[in-house]
Amino acid sequence: MELDRETLHVLNIVVFVAVFVVHAARLLMGLDVYVAGYEIPLWLNGGALIIAGLLIWQNWIKTSKNRYTVLKIAIGLLVADILGIIYFWYRGIEFLGISGNRYGVLLIIDLAIIAILGYFLKKK
Repeated sequence: MELDRETLHVLNIVVFVAVFVVHAARLLMGLDVYVAGYEIPLWLNGGALIIAGLLIWQNWIKTSKNRYTVLKIAIGLLVADILGIIYFWYRGIEFLGISGNRYGVLLIIDLAIIAILGYFLKKK
């Protein structure tokens, strides 16, 4: 199976948006992450956030036909994420050290991103 360039750029954008959101959430919530017993410093997430943002931008520039498809996919994924957050928050489930009001922070981040994406979708 061979992917054309447009489809590949769309997939890249979706993946890098997910990476961007995870790093932004860690920075905003100050979560501690350990790998093999060593704490990963927050500044590494700042660098990864910048790199993911640049990769999103570069792939966005190279898509011409599928830009609004990307926005719709991203909004759909964020809505699914919001439903998961609400479920975990309601049931009191801890996930990757996130619990309680930290779910509210994630919810606000997702809603803000949906609002921004919706603005660009509406501009069409």
